[in-house]
Amino acid sequence: MSLIKRNFLQAVYELEGFLKGIATKYPLSFKKMNFTMK
Repeated sequence: MSLIKRNFLQAVYELEGFLKGIATKYPLSFKKMNFTMK
């Protein structure tokens, strides 16, 4: 159970890093997605 949770959290961290990477390239689109980061 903890392994699944750990993998899920890892996926969330990777997705967050991916969105932040997009944000640095496309700041306007990041402002539209800003509510998803909170």
